[in-house]
Amino acid sequence: MKPCITCHNQPTKNGYFKAELQGFVKQKLPKDNKCYFEKDGQKINLENLKPNTTIFYFATKKRDFTKKIQMRLKAYGILKNSGVVTTNQKGEATIYLDCPQIYMNDDGKVYHRHFHFVYWDDNKNIWDKNLYTQKIICDVDKKFVKKYLKKAIIVDALPEDSYEKNHIENAISLPYNSSWNEKTVIERITAHHKKYDGNKLVPIIVYCWSDKCNAAHEVCVKLNKLGFYNVVHYKNGLSEWK
Repeated sequence: MKPCITCHNQPTKNGYFKAELQGFVKQKLPKDNKCYFEKDGQKINLENLKPNTTIFYFATKKRDFTKKIQMRLKAYGILKNSGVVTTNQKGEATIYLDCPQIYMNDDGKVYHRHFHFVYWDDNKNIWDKNLYTQKIICDVDKKFVKKYLKKAIIVDALPEDSYEKNHIENAISLPYNSSWNEKTVIERITAHHKKYDGNKLVPIIVYCWSDKCNAAHEVCVKLNKLGFYNVVHYKNGLSEWK
């Protein structure tokens, strides 16, 4: 499924979704391709880009994920959650982003958490008209989880036998190696949170054992496919939890 309203339904051969650059973005593009970025955000390694060229990347502003979802233009603001970097000869680049908020589009739809980038055209000395989009799952730390422990749905992605032995307080079990669907998710959330109204944009934190474990990431991807877009990944999981 495409991650944004303007994106094509299928990604390109490089795995990125393509679209036309929108008017509100054109007005806020950097005037040149001078590199800048902040290293405080999540580190993301990109591959399969055009080699030896410059990209401008941007996403919506960081925001409390338990608050009411904002409309698109307000969520993007003046594109401060952004940077300019140069790709290497292999078409690789490292970017840094604060966790982008999900937002409500003008048509009332909400899409997968994502960021965008555009290429610099060396021949014309301007930013290219094509906009590219990449889905993202945000990593969060122990401090973040403790802050939202009573405000978010906590999901344990490990097998059921592991969940029975040990799990974070009030977490629900959605094992990466078991079959479950939208109905299952809603039923299990409701069983732990009586006031839950079935809203699929409820804030969700998913964890497994540690940053070496891929189970939580798999569950995040599946939840997104089911329309639960307000999901983040507790990267270090039970290995550091006390």
